[in-house]
Amino acid sequence: MLRKWAAIDELYLPDPEIGMKASLYNLDAVAYESLMLGMFEIHLGPENGDAEKTGHLKQSSISGS
Repeated sequence: MLRKWAAIDELYLPDPEIGMKASLYNLDAVAYESLMLGMFEIHLGPENGDAEKTGHLKQSSISGS
Protein backbone atom coordinates (compact mmCIF):
# COMPACT_ATOMS: atom_id res chain seq x y z
CA MET A 1 0.00 0.00 0.00
CA LEU A 2 1.31 3.44 -0.97
CA ARG A 3 1.07 6.07 1.77
CA LYS A 4 1.63 9.76 1.21
CA TRP A 5 3.69 11.26 4.01
CA ALA A 6 3.90 14.69 2.37
CA ALA A 7 1.12 16.12 0.24
CA ILE A 8 -0.94 19.24 -0.47
CA ASP A 9 -4.23 19.76 1.34
CA GLU A 10 -7.30 21.80 0.41
CA LEU A 11 -5.93 24.92 2.17
CA TYR A 12 -3.66 25.72 -0.79
CA LEU A 13 -6.01 27.56 -3.11
CA PRO A 14 -5.34 27.71 -6.85
CA ASP A 15 -4.00 30.91 -8.37
CA PRO A 16 -7.20 32.66 -9.56
CA GLU A 17 -5.58 33.67 -12.84
CA ILE A 18 -4.42 30.13 -13.68
CA GLY A 19 -7.05 28.01 -11.90
CA MET A 20 -4.86 24.89 -11.61
CA LYS A 21 -4.92 22.78 -8.44
CA ALA A 22 -1.75 23.17 -6.33
CA SER A 23 0.70 20.25 -6.12
CA LEU A 24 3.86 19.38 -4.23
CA TYR A 25 6.70 20.20 -6.63
CA ASN A 26 9.78 19.65 -4.48
CA LEU A 27 10.66 18.79 -0.88
CA ASP A 28 14.16 19.29 0.52
CA ALA A 29 15.02 18.22 4.06
CA VAL A 30 18.05 18.24 6.35
CA ALA A 31 18.68 16.72 9.77
CA TYR A 32 19.41 19.18 12.59
CA GLU A 33 20.00 17.71 16.06
CA SER A 34 16.94 15.46 16.60
CA LEU A 35 14.75 17.30 14.06
CA MET A 36 14.15 17.16 10.33
CA LEU A 37 13.82 20.60 8.76
CA GLY A 38 12.00 20.77 5.46
CA MET A 39 11.43 23.27 2.67
CA PHE A 40 8.36 22.62 0.55
CA GLU A 41 7.95 24.05 -2.95
CA ILE A 42 4.32 24.16 -4.07
CA HIS A 43 3.60 24.33 -7.81
CA LEU A 44 0.64 26.59 -8.59
CA GLY A 45 0.72 26.22 -12.38
CA PRO A 46 0.55 26.29 -15.27
CA GLU A 47 1.91 23.05 -16.74
CA ASN A 48 4.77 23.33 -19.26
CA GLY A 49 2.58 22.98 -22.38
CA ASP A 50 0.05 25.52 -21.13
CA ALA A 51 2.81 27.95 -20.13
CA GLU A 52 4.19 27.91 -23.67
CA LYS A 53 0.76 28.49 -25.23
CA THR A 54 -0.37 31.29 -22.91
CA GLY A 55 2.99 32.91 -22.15
CA HIS A 56 2.46 32.64 -18.36
CA LEU A 57 5.45 31.85 -16.19
CA LYS A 58 5.30 28.78 -13.93
CA GLN A 59 4.27 29.89 -10.42
CA SER A 60 5.46 28.31 -7.16
CA SER A 61 5.39 29.07 -3.47
CA ILE A 62 8.08 28.10 -0.92
CA SER A 63 7.42 27.43 2.75
CA GLY A 64 9.48 25.89 5.53
CA SER A 65 8.64 23.59 8.35
